[in-house]
Amino acid sequence: AALKIRDVCAGGLLQNIDLDIYAGEVLGIAGLIGSGRTELLRAIFGADKIDSGYLNLGDDETKVAFSSPQEAVEHGVGLIPEDRVREGLLLTESINNNVTINSIQKFGGRYGIIDKDQEHSATESYREVLSIDCIDIGQSVAELSGGNQQKVVIARWLLKDCGILLFDEPTRGIDIQTREAIYELLYRLTAAGKAIVVVSSETREL
Repeated sequence: AALKIRDVCAGGLLQNIDLDIYAGEVLGIAGLIGSGRTELLRAIFGADKIDSGYLNLGDDETKVAFSSPQEAVEHGVGLIPEDRVREGLLLTESINNNVTINSIQKFGGRYGIIDKDQEHSATESYREVLSIDCIDIGQSVAELSGGNQQKVVIARWLLKDCGILLFDEPTRGIDIQTREAIYELLYRLTAAGKAIVVVSSETREL
């Protein structure tokens, strides 16, 4: 398994959760609002504190519980949150800045100066791959539709190249065409060996 969750308890809602998440697989988690599904992803990601239990990454038997999202990201775990506006995006910033913010070190040249051409090229490639409908990558994400905002959040984690991706209600509030594009993306990610978790309140979607 890419990630093992063992006997995790957190915040009163989560009690003795056990899960195995495998590379090349989409694991669906059903649940209505308030059932603890979002809290589970937040606990895995280090956004909420785990009261007891632990995680194992890959074949490593070391017991871990991330103390912060930054620590989770350093271990190859990314979270696409349910509330993309409040938790997933910097609304006043450009598409480019939103996509590259977690991976800016990739574009550091000599003396720590950012290679803007390389940075913009990376953002442009994901704009094309995800068909983000925009004027250009300098456009503010606040001006985009909900579906395109979601694509920007996803582009950020694709650029970061996390091996484990947690999607919380990835298609909520977006049009059917964009939903299909996201489903296709999930298939491509699993084919590339990523481990995917999708939380959804829609049984049909799962």
